Amino acid sequence: MSSGACMMMGNAYPPMSVASAPSSVSGSDSGSTVTSNSATTTVTGGSGSFSHSWAQVSGDASIDPVSASAATTTFQASGMSPGGISGGFVDTVTDLITGQVLPSNTVNVYLERSNPPLSVSTSGSGVKTQTSSGTITVTSDGVTLVPAGGVPPYSYSHAHLTANDFSINSAGSAASTHSRSLGPGGGVSGTVRGTVTDSLSPTPQTAFVDYGVVLINDGTAPPPLEATADPTYVSALATEATVTTDSTSVSVTGGTAASHAWVRLSGVGSINSPSSATTTFTHVMAPGTEYGTFQCTVTDTLGRTDTVIVSAEFARFEFIP
Repeated sequence: MSSGACMMMGNAYPPMSVASAPSSVSGSDSGSTVTSNSATTTVTGGSGSFSHSWAQVSGDASIDPVSASAATTTFQASGMSPGGISGGFVDTVTDLITGQVLPSNTVNVYLERSNPPLSVSTSGSGVKTQTSSGTITVTSDGVTLVPAGGVPPYSYSHAHLTANDFSINSAGSAASTHSRSLGPGGGVSGTVRGTVTDSLSPTPQTAFVDYGVVLINDGTAPPPLEATADPTYVSALATEATVTTDSTSVSVTGGTAASHAWVRLSGVGSINSPSSATTTFTHVMAPGTEYGTFQCTVTDTLGRTDTVIVSAEFARFEFIP
């Protein structure tokens, strides 16, 4: 029965009517699940005991009523791509006493997945100061690109905006460090542009942020390395075949702890202590005089070197009784 009084078991009920409001609902979200505001069906007349059943009558089938058996419901779609979808829904109301069934007016639903503009900020720092008296590689703690909005997943890049005078490590990742080999008192600075690209289809969005990089070695270099030999000329005189010179010693000023390496540059003679500061030279010979030239290279722990040259004279005379 759709009009007039309803009769059951001697009871008279006023005519039933139904109306759903508002007639249009909508929802918008940047996520893939979008939910509308609510619509409510109001029943007048009838017995006062009713059931509700919301059902789709038109539009995109991915939209569902969240509370299909309630008088009030919202509408939702999951897994949405960017853009909008729409559909129409009717609430069918059943009077549980009289059995009367009436559909409501159509509620039009519009859901939209929005995409906020992509933006990017940074965390961390590209500024680093280290201290060494030698040449070291100074590496920043690192800068991380932090995207907001857009559609993940994101891709990243870090690129020089000014002169390429330091290395960008992991340039294709969200987080990147920066490094440069610097001697004491050295420093470099520059600007890097960090760019983020999202996965919005068909045209991805991009956003960038510029950040500074400063790398410094604020150490002080030690005094220059200098080696001297005393004496720079040694000699030997013997009657035996094996002739050994007096010793010579190399002293070092400046620099740091140093190592010694003796080599023969020319002539004759062997080095008796080739890795020591002090050494003698020996030659096995026939009667006469021969000469040799030797070089000592001094290397400190910073890798700096200096050299000294020592000349040697070997003389053997034959003893005649």
